[in-house]
Parts: sequence; C-alpha cells; structure tokens
Amino acid sequence: MNENNTGKYTELELRTRGIGKFVENRTPESATKLSTYHDEEVKRAYLALKESLSLLCTDVDGYQHHEIAHHMAQVMIDKFLLQRCKGIDAVLPGKVICGSSLQPAAAG
Repeated sequence: MNENNTGKYTELELRTRGIGKFVENRTPESATKLSTYHDEEVKRAYLALKESLSLLCTDVDGYQHHEIAHHMAQVMIDKFLLQRCKGIDAVLPGKVICGSSLQPAAAG
C-alpha cells in the first residue's frame, strides 16, 4: 500500500488491475476495474463522469453512445489514478455537463 495520499495501490498493482487500458463492460476485467475504482475511492466520480459524457455523446436522433462515454471516463479516471500513485498533483475529474445544460434556450 502507498503512503502520503498516493492511493491504495502501487502503479504496478493498478496496471495489473486494468488501470491504463480499456476494459469492456460486463466482463470479469470490468468487475476488477470497478472494484479498484471503489478501493481507490473514485467510483462515484467515474459513474458521474460516465453519465455526463453519455449526455455529450448523444446524437441528433437522441441515441446515447454509452461505449464511447465508458471509454472516455476510463481514460480520465485512469490518468488521475496513475498520476496520483506517482505522487503527481492531480485533480479528480467530475461531471463535464448536466442534463439541464442541453435543454433548448427559452425563446425570448
């Protein structure tokens, strides 16, 4: 275990648990990665980020491209975890947009 607010896992342990690579949903690897996010206390941030990215990845027909959002959220959270384990000052990513931001402006 790391000390000095660098997280629970070392870089090697993080990478062994799937941090730093794309993991598909609903696989044993994704369960391990989500468990790591939970252990590192970033799972809630990951889920909020993934939800807000899904809103950004909505096409004109209203289809949400969840897989794209899933991969982008992984990139952002994994980067944070790998920087933090190295002792690099990093800010935990949060929501990038909320649903009300996507509502049409009122005619005025």
